[in-house]
Amino acid sequence: CLALHVKPEELLPLYSVVGHMCLNSGVSYGARDTVNGGKLVGVRLSKISLLENREMEKNFKYEGNPQEMLRIGLTKEVYKDIDLFDDNEGVDRIFEFMVLTVDPDYKGKGIARKLVELSEQKAIEVGCQLGNVEASNTITQHIYRTMGYKTYLAFDFTEYNKKKGKKVFDVAAAAPTTGWLAMSKRFDGK
Repeated sequence: CLALHVKPEELLPLYSVVGHMCLNSGVSYGARDTVNGGKLVGVRLSKISLLENREMEKNFKYEGNPQEMLRIGLTKEVYKDIDLFDDNEGVDRIFEFMVLTVDPDYKGKGIARKLVELSEQKAIEVGCQLGNVEASNTITQHIYRTMGYKTYLAFDFTEYNKKKGKKVFDVAAAAPTTGWLAMSKRFDGK
C-alpha cells in the first residue's frame, strides 16, 4: 500500500468493492490505538475464494473508483495464466490476503504480523487449504517467509511503469523493494 500511498483510514474509500467483500468474509482485521483516541493504525483485508465460484469471480464486473479499478485490472493482468486451484491439488478454498497497511507512525510495533496471524488463524478455522498473498515490501515479505510462504511469481513496479508509460506505482515509497512477490502456503500440510 505504501507504493500507492494508502494509509489505514483511507483504505475502505479506495477499495470500496473489494473492501466490502473482505469485510463480509469475516476474515479481515484492524488495529486501533486505544490509548490515543482510537485511531485506526492497521488494516488487513482478506477474503476467501471458493473453487465453485472461480468462473464467476474471473468474470465479475467490478465498478469501483479508479484506484480500486487499477488494482483489479492489474491483478487480472498479472494472474491471467495462473490458476491456484488447478496448481494446488485438493484445494477448494483459498484464503486471499488482499491488502495490508499500517500507519508509518506505528511501524516496528508488530502490528502487521499480528494482523496477518489473526487472519490466517481464522482462515484455517473456516477450512481454507491455501493462503495467497502479494507481499510488496521487505517487512511483509519477511513476515510471510518466516510463516512458511513460498514465492511463485515476482512482479516489478519499475517494469510495469515502463510498460504503461506512466508512473502507476511510486517505487521510492516502496523502497527498498521494487515490486511484489506472490507467495502461497498450504494450510493443510500437503
